[in-house]
Amino acid sequence: MRYLGNKESILTEINDLLLSKGLLKEGYTFFDAFCGSGSVADYFKP
Repeated sequence: MRYLGNKESILTEINDLLLSKGLLKEGYTFFDAFCGSGSVADYFKP
């Protein structure tokens, strides 16, 4: 996904995409390579 700027406004879309691809299963590791402010990592931390 290409997006310049704060991704906090599209967190639900990112979540929906990962769910549709089956990538939010227990035991998987989440890595935000382009974290910047860390808002995406904070959203998925729990």
